Amino acid sequence: MNNFKTIAAGLNILSKTLFLECGSSENIEDIIAVGWVVRNRVRKQNKTYKQICLQSKQFSCWNKTKPEDVNITNVFRWRICVAIADYIINAKERWNPLPKVYHYINPDLCSPSWAKKMKKVNYNCHFSHIFLREET
Repeated sequence: MNNFKTIAAGLNILSKTLFLECGSSENIEDIIAVGWVVRNRVRKQNKTYKQICLQSKQFSCWNKTKPEDVNITNVFRWRICVAIADYIINAKERWNPLPKVYHYINPDLCSPSWAKKMKKVNYNCHFSHIFLREET
């Protein structure tokens, strides 16, 4: 069973990941979807949120930033990210709108070669991110 420090660290790092990955102009649905992708990876790999979020070259927001260096510039947006992170961590799996989706990209920022081998997930929201599922 998770102890309090592990749970608190997971909430903190997921909140920071959502805050940094989604930026201040993203819509709430996008932040939630990114959170579900992180949770899907946590469940698939049986790791902690901290291990998943800080894994090398997995989330671009952590490529050059350390968790202790995150500057919360928008308190309102930060509170939204904390609330969403808490929801994602504690939600029932049946509420997951993106089951088995482990990847996303922001096509305005990058076009990685690995993404070309994946299937775009159709989801009825206007996201700046594209969510991808591995071809099976």
